[in-house]
Amino acid sequence: MKIKKQPILFIVLFTLCSSFIKAQNYTDAFNEIIKKELEHQSPGGSVLVSKKGSVIYNYHYGKANLELDVTTSSKSVYRIASLSKQFTAIAILKLAEEQKLSLEDDIKKYLPDYPTQDKTITLEHLLSHTSGIKDYLNIESFNKAFQRQDMSPKELIDFFKNQPMDFEPGSKYQYSSSGYIILGHIIEVISGISYEDYMKETIFKPIGLNNTFYDNTETLIKNRVSGYKNRNGVYENIDFLSMTLPYAAGSLASTTENLFKWNEALKSEKIIASKSLSKAYTAFKLNSGKSGLQGYGWEIGNVQGIKAVKHSGGINGFITYVLSVPEKDIYVAILTNSENTNNLGQITSKLAAIALDNPYKLISKDIPKSQIEALNGIYENNDGVQKTIRFEDGSLLLFDRGKTKNKLIPFKKNNFFLENSLTTFSIKEENDTLQLVENNTYQITTWKRIDKEVKSFKAKKVRLSELKKYQGKYELGPEFYFEVKIENNKLIGQIRADKKELVPIGNNQFIARDIDAKLTFNLDENQKVISLTLDQGREMAAKKIY
Repeated sequence: MKIKKQPILFIVLFTLCSSFIKAQNYTDAFNEIIKKELEHQSPGGSVLVSKKGSVIYNYHYGKANLELDVTTSSKSVYRIASLSKQFTAIAILKLAEEQKLSLEDDIKKYLPDYPTQDKTITLEHLLSHTSGIKDYLNIESFNKAFQRQDMSPKELIDFFKNQPMDFEPGSKYQYSSSGYIILGHIIEVISGISYEDYMKETIFKPIGLNNTFYDNTETLIKNRVSGYKNRNGVYENIDFLSMTLPYAAGSLASTTENLFKWNEALKSEKIIASKSLSKAYTAFKLNSGKSGLQGYGWEIGNVQGIKAVKHSGGINGFITYVLSVPEKDIYVAILTNSENTNNLGQITSKLAAIALDNPYKLISKDIPKSQIEALNGIYENNDGVQKTIRFEDGSLLLFDRGKTKNKLIPFKKNNFFLENSLTTFSIKEENDTLQLVENNTYQITTWKRIDKEVKSFKAKKVRLSELKKYQGKYELGPEFYFEVKIENNKLIGQIRADKKELVPIGNNQFIARDIDAKLTFNLDENQKVISLTLDQGREMAAKKIY
């Protein structure tokens, strides 16, 4: 008896066609974001997205070297900057599994002469950025001249160890690369070899990371990408940085394909057990019991409400980002060769959401003005931080007192998103109190309205001839001036190089267009402007000097 096989063949062909169409849809959606939001920001870059262990997008654009006209490729090796921290963190966890250290160890066990200022600083504090040790990158003497020096790990630690502590260990989260410098040195103390050799022999080689390196400038690295800075629309070579200085906090270089391979090795427990990895992927709890934003080498966040672990990297000439959604096995890596690249966190989240088949769809929707104005007020979260919402000249704005204003845009009933972001706010009322529930790609925060007596502002029409009387130079302090001028028929306020449009809202009263600042021009009995009062969180008077 002959069995008919056509239906099975049809099912196989249909499945293959469906898979091809879905893959093409992914590619089209990824391309739209990369070409619109990323490509123009750097000379070159590489982007990889994987799903369930398979690469579904592997894209390279632009130039790896502008002077030699070299294009980027899958072999392009970029400095990955602070993405190096996750490698250092995994090395520490591996040593912990081997019982060569404990995460609860006091750092003085490995650095007996470190001045902990009568505090107990553990390795876990270093891993989670909760140590209170000052970030050496923020020390004033870490300048361009200093950055040209080669230093040993011990010399680098000596550079920052006597700085005052920023806070009690474990009491708060504050990003500090200094902690990872110390962790790198501890790896050397325990292993008896250099951090570079330890990473090469214990991490890179065993899992086949053949294009991942400690980025020594004197070492020949095939396909190494050149980094750039953008100055007034023109790319320039970066300032020199001795790669002994980022050390275990940021001196590695890699490719997007090797970073994918690294993520696969972590998933399959080729380096450390899943139990140890889960610690790295869990937000560290502060002394108060509140969870911070960091695990070990990764930040903790979400994509469309699903837990994500991620991290950015920034170093002379390069901006980088990786994001993983472990539960759904999604991974995104972006490497770029310009230190001026922006919004990689937002871009990686968008790519991950597409791979999750749940893309972000934040499209503005018109709602009645009365509903928008009803949100005016001062809002406070559980930590006592306050934000203001105010309807100004047709836009609903959110801002911290005296800081930059951001537009809130409605996209569905009782829901808004922050312009140029993935942050959303939903409106709800509880116990007669209006609440905003903020959901960004890191955490969910509830803001309760504590004061609704916030007035809306509407721009008032003022003739150009009337605006001209406010022009002049006003002295806020010694050698500190506020200039008022007319540009393109608009009144502009300027402090040094910072310019803001001044919008008239009443008699001799103006607000800044993009920042929470109110100006009142003061007149004498002859209606001549003699001074101004600037209210930007606090009031400052300025006499008109001409």
